[in-house]
Amino acid sequence: MKKRIVAMILLMIFMVTGCGTVEKNPEAKGTEKKEEIMMADERTEKKAEGNREEIVTEEETTEETPTETVPVEPAQETEKKTEAQKTTKKTETKKTTEPVAPVVTTPVVTVPETKAPECQHQWEKEKIYYDVFKKMTFGCNGCGLALFKWSEDKCSVEHIENLYFHEPCPTDRFPEPCSGGGYHSEAVIIGHCGLCSSSADDPEGRVAYRQCMWTENGKRCSKNEVTGIYEKVEFDQNYFMYFDSCKCGKNAIIVNGNDDENSGRGIIFGKEKCTICGVYKNN
Repeated sequence: MKKRIVAMILLMIFMVTGCGTVEKNPEAKGTEKKEEIMMADERTEKKAEGNREEIVTEEETTEETPTETVPVEPAQETEKKTEAQKTTKKTETKKTTEPVAPVVTTPVVTVPETKAPECQHQWEKEKIYYDVFKKMTFGCNGCGLALFKWSEDKCSVEHIENLYFHEPCPTDRFPEPCSGGGYHSEAVIIGHCGLCSSSADDPEGRVAYRQCMWTENGKRCSKNEVTGIYEKVEFDQNYFMYFDSCKCGKNAIIVNGNDDENSGRGIIFGKEKCTICGVYKNN
């Protein structure tokens, strides 16, 4: 124990003496501080150089690394693509969500054709009505001269003003030509043949004649051709001098005698027509 105590005392004395030496040499202490400061400056400079090298290396590496160029799509195309994607998604969702309607098959029913019963035809001649022209006029008693004249269209007649005197006309009654003196009534009729005309405007079915009322005067009228040459002369009770004859030569002007709206009108009998279904009979 005594040895240890002695050693510790010696150690403390040594340490006291060392500290005293340092304090006694202030110049040495200053040089040591200067060296420490220089050492620290060198360390900081090395650190700065190291940092500069790191920055340079980083810049060089960033410059060397190639950057990939990504093509930039225009806004309209991107919008169209997005809209198309949306529509396709909508249609896909509709297809998946919409329920499939069941196919309904209606049975085909064949209805037998019903044929209409054939018409039991009742044939009758079709009647075409028109207005007959009839004009009461006069003729000379002595020679049968017509005391009228035809109109320009030969569809009507006009009276001669002076019925008692006319231009001299030869006659078998007197040795000299007749110049009038008396007259008788006649009729001029224009119509269509009811048996062979096709319509009321058929020129080939036209009938125009002069009728003398007295038999003896009618004979004299038939010899007189002052108003035109007669195509045909017929004798019934009176004489009928035809200026126009129909194509079939029958010259039958038929007048409706019924008491209806067509009373007194001429009739043309056309083709045979069914009174039930209105079909014409094939001749």
